[in-house]
Amino acid sequence: MMKTTNSMKKYLTLLLLAVVSAAAGAGCSSDDRPVQITSLKLNEKDLELTVGQSFQLVAATRPADAGVTLKWSSSDQTVATVDQTGLVTLRAFGTAVITARYRSYSARCTVATLQEPPLDPSAALAAPLSDGIIYSKNVLLYYPFIFR
Repeated sequence: MMKTTNSMKKYLTLLLLAVVSAAAGAGCSSDDRPVQITSLKLNEKDLELTVGQSFQLVAATRPADAGVTLKWSSSDQTVATVDQTGLVTLRAFGTAVITARYRSYSARCTVATLQEPPLDPSAALAAPLSDGIIYSKNVLLYYPFIFR
């Protein structure tokens, strides 16, 4: 009976050791650890685009083969949008900052419109008349004696 108890203890000890080893190894694979990078940069720091134009921003990390997934964002979605691949599209006149993030690292690109928006004369014509314009109805804007 003593021999059976000793062999049973050895068997349970080996079984316990095997379970602990398997559990420790399962949680410590290198795939479970977050990827560490040392820098994050974009291919452009400043962009000037026309409304409707798109540009592909490219992020570079160190190490280059880190294979991290970046989170892209725009400071003003009405001016410029960015998708999760870094494709920036200018939507309206103005300036926006595009940011790529991974954990505590970030890189930024300022996007602005290349040209001023065209003036809309209908906005000026729709404005109410000022007192100065109303009272100058019968005023001549040239002097007839100059053209004699």
